[in-house]
Amino acid sequence: MVKTERQRYVRFRLFSERPVNADVKELAQAIWRQYNSLFGEVKSGKAGFWITDYDVKSREGTIRCSNTVLDELVASLTLITTINDIEVAIDTIKTSGIHKKLPPVEST
Repeated sequence: MVKTERQRYVRFRLFSERPVNADVKELAQAIWRQYNSLFGEVKSGKAGFWITDYDVKSREGTIRCSNTVLDELVASLTLITTINDIEVAIDTIKTSGIHKKLPPVEST
């Protein structure tokens, strides 16, 4: 019997003392860099996670990933320290198997 990979959604918030003018592409590059340095190129090639939504003003977003890499993704998110030479911290708010069950992104 073949097990199918189920999708998981991770809601996260970006914290920094100064404003971070990072768009989705720069944020994704920082996540991929950290994930690649932790788990290597072979594992990061199979990870397959995507930023589904991100609000620059509230600094909140959602990442879709497979259930097999969820713990590794959360670990790599917490270890990100800089984006665009600005010190940041990323906190995971909630994980869910259904995107609708996540709290909405607060746009301020």
